[in-house]
Amino acid sequence: GRKQSIAFGANLESYTNLSTGSYNYIDTLHGSAQFFALNQPGTKLNFNLLSSTWIELYGTYARTIYDDEHRRLNVGATLKLSRGISGAYARLDNGQFASTLQGNQTVYTLTGANLVYGYSSNFDQWQNGNSSGTNINNLLAYTQGGASFDLGLEYLVKPQGTTSFEDEDNYYDYDWKFGAALLGLGGNQYKYGTQSRVVSGVKANITNLSLDQKFNSGVNSVESFNDSLATLVNQSSGIAGKFNVLNPVRLVLNVDRYLGDAFFVNADLSLNAPSSFLKDYLQVKELSFITVTPRWETKKLGFYLPIQYNDQHQLWIGGAVKVGPLLLGIHNFGNLFSKTSTENGGGYIALVFRAPHNTEKKSDKRLDCPKYK
Repeated sequence: GRKQSIAFGANLESYTNLSTGSYNYIDTLHGSAQFFALNQPGTKLNFNLLSSTWIELYGTYARTIYDDEHRRLNVGATLKLSRGISGAYARLDNGQFASTLQGNQTVYTLTGANLVYGYSSNFDQWQNGNSSGTNINNLLAYTQGGASFDLGLEYLVKPQGTTSFEDEDNYYDYDWKFGAALLGLGGNQYKYGTQSRVVSGVKANITNLSLDQKFNSGVNSVESFNDSLATLVNQSSGIAGKFNVLNPVRLVLNVDRYLGDAFFVNADLSLNAPSSFLKDYLQVKELSFITVTPRWETKKLGFYLPIQYNDQHQLWIGGAVKVGPLLLGIHNFGNLFSKTSTENGGGYIALVFRAPHNTEKKSDKRLDCPKYK
């Protein structure tokens, strides 16, 4: 109805964040010695990888709490119940190496490293002997539950000079719309897989030759990787229990302006929760920062041109199209045309079905005055 509405649906979401220190690398390395040779001894090697994928069912309730001929204020909340399909993280700290000249050959020796990595236990159910259908069923059956919620409000400035909004098509018109929302408050839970590990220290005299010998073509699983790694480090132990990955907690501020003839322009600012505020938690991050989106949009058709300066200081130009309930888009057209590099980002697809008319109960009209033709 005009004063309140509900929505429900399902999402499949996936985030992977990777950050590293500064080092040199080429994609045609032949052995670890070539990698070390590209970097100076004393270079601190570190990286952080975090990935979370989940499916969620959500329900939303929104209500108009103030409305007059000039303005309208709506508030809403969304509750999401989820299952964590895939979770993984890895962190390398204080990786160091030294170089020595032995005859005419330079030998590189690891002098330190601390490593921790974990993954969700449902991947332990994937067996090469099972059919694809059985493996997928097992992957989903051994997931853990999660929950999150969103809160938001929007303030509409109605077209000037309008005195009546009895017409259904005019009721939702606006000149300006201002929005604010707190999104992603919650996360997903994962049980540690059996091959998750905490690794600290490096044994003496571990050289590039040792690394190439241990991590050869015979390492084809996490278990065999762990077996090889255990021979090179001072301590390696499994991890039990569960780990939680927070969803992208962020504050979103939005301004939408109607230009006329179904043309609009939207400006969006997305601010991730400060890392210091959630430093004790694993949390995937949203890359969006500032986005300006011109669009042409009617109820059934829409064309969008999002221009985004993201959280990684990259400029993206993407696009999206809406045809009926189908919305299809890409974050960055550069990934379609570049043959040498791929930037961050991805795409999205959605099916959005709206009630064709207000679904509130109609009032009793038996006492209304008759309408004359």
